[in-house]
Amino acid sequence: MTAGTVSDKTGYTLTQNFPTNFDAISISTAGVIGTVSTVTTLTNKTGFTLGSTGLNAVTLAEPSAVPSWGAATAVEGISWNVAFNRNRIISNSTQITLRNDADSTDLATAAVTATTSSVTRNEYS
Repeated sequence: MTAGTVSDKTGYTLTQNFPTNFDAISISTAGVIGTVSTVTTLTNKTGFTLGSTGLNAVTLAEPSAVPSWGAATAVEGISWNVAFNRNRIISNSTQITLRNDADSTDLATAAVTATTSSVTRNEYS
């Protein structure tokens, strides 16, 4: 059965519920939402980029321990690299020690084995 024109529309209602700030939300004709103050869950992350000053807003803290693979953040890894390249390192024939920035305590140590033809540094702990 096909209905042509339905002229009797009594008994039907259409209700819509909009957020109280709906008039303040800008939505483009492509469906892009403008400024949103809070996002609870974001599932589609395509099209996002880091602002040019995004990493400049991150401050590094001196590490207190050796970063762990799979558990350390990128910032912790960068901090470790900075400490390793900036801080005092003490080495002898059996151990390398990385000191903290104030040179008041050890951040990490690694065992060293040396022969007449090679030097091997083990993992820091």
